[in-house]
Amino acid sequence: MAMSNAETSMATHWKVSIDATQAVAMARRCIELPQGWKIQSVRIARVYPARPVGIGVQWELRLRHSDGRTLAGHVYVSSARDGRRPGRNRLRVAPQGPFAFGGLSVCPENSDALLHTPDCDDRLDLRHMTSPAALRRRMENSPELSWMANGGVLRRRCLSYRPRRRCTLAVSSSSDSAERFVVAKVLRSGNLERALTAHRRLEPQLRRRRDLRITTPAVVAIWPDAHTVVFEGLLQRPAPSSRSDTTAQAAGRILAAIHASEGSGLPAFTSEDELYATWRWVELARQLDRLPPAAMKLWIWLQTARARMAPRRACVIHRDYYDEQIVQTSNGWAVVDLDTLAVGDPEQDIGNYIGHTIWTATLAGKGAGSAQLWCECFTEGYADARRGADAVPDARRVRFYLVSSLLRLGIIHGLRTGAEDSAARLHERALSMLDAAPRSGGGRARGADDTIVLRRKP
Repeated sequence: MAMSNAETSMATHWKVSIDATQAVAMARRCIELPQGWKIQSVRIARVYPARPVGIGVQWELRLRHSDGRTLAGHVYVSSARDGRRPGRNRLRVAPQGPFAFGGLSVCPENSDALLHTPDCDDRLDLRHMTSPAALRRRMENSPELSWMANGGVLRRRCLSYRPRRRCTLAVSSSSDSAERFVVAKVLRSGNLERALTAHRRLEPQLRRRRDLRITTPAVVAIWPDAHTVVFEGLLQRPAPSSRSDTTAQAAGRILAAIHASEGSGLPAFTSEDELYATWRWVELARQLDRLPPAAMKLWIWLQTARARMAPRRACVIHRDYYDEQIVQTSNGWAVVDLDTLAVGDPEQDIGNYIGHTIWTATLAGKGAGSAQLWCECFTEGYADARRGADAVPDARRVRFYLVSSLLRLGIIHGLRTGAEDSAARLHERALSMLDAAPRSGGGRARGADDTIVLRRKP
């Protein structure tokens, strides 16, 4: 996989943006700070595939003031290949807003990169969320949100942001004593209707389940002109400390309910799509010269395993299912982020959930036994709630999607400051699973490091 001269030149530049020491030098050279502030450090918070050049970087920029104050926030490195050369290099410090920093949109000299803050996103209009006055006017004109616009300061907190794609914010009012809040999702043009369609399709089906108390966040407002949907915020109720397996078992039961739903009209997501999603991360690491030998072995295995997979009946899948996608509330459980819903292999969700569980244990320095117990609770909860011959997961497919998930997670976290060693251990765990030859159609899928139980309790 030799790179062209153009790729080599581009990769050399982007390697600078993911090296913390060189990133500090770039930031100091390109960003003008308010009086009294100095750049203290840069941490690589995230590296991700992005169009058109294939790479995007999230910096955590830490500033220090001459009076001793410190402030951390995020600056993003995206592509500037659309021909525009913005020149706003003065960073605005805004600790009270949804983003600690704003006002930045500048290209380093002789570079195709763009350093910017979320409020200067050229594809995602966030002005109605960054301006308190504009947001208050929208609240006042939305009947279900008028309680937030009466008095009080609107508190806005960014939950997640992906340049040019989406931004999720939590909004609350200082005058509300009930701790209520809403979650606003700002989506790229064209994605709003897709997200609403998925939510409207699944929500009533989950509510009709008599055996499980599952809800989804209620839609309280839709702002089509701003490509924004506003959901009711969910107050989390901590699980009883004496039952550490409660969340895992509930996750299995909730996933079974999703898989049993009717999904006509949803987009398809195949094993080829899964392979392509993982390839994007493999290609990103290759361009940055950060693809370890273990990852390459896993990628070769995945291509071979995919070629041997026969078609099977598809069902509704979440497509990004892990423990943070379910919330325990006073009324039971709620599942969130339904805009990724598709129709595909149920094993995709199972493998993804188990992969995230193994990563969490690996990052915490725990042994395989910790992840194994959690995974067994999850798969038993799934099997207890799912019935029928088509409901039995195929062990070979689970392994394919699990290895794919572990490969991606290892690359994702291996490119972040401070997580490199844990990411390497995760890839080694994934390699240990390749020696096993699980039976197709259920049973046990056993690797040298982790056991995945795919059966119902007697």
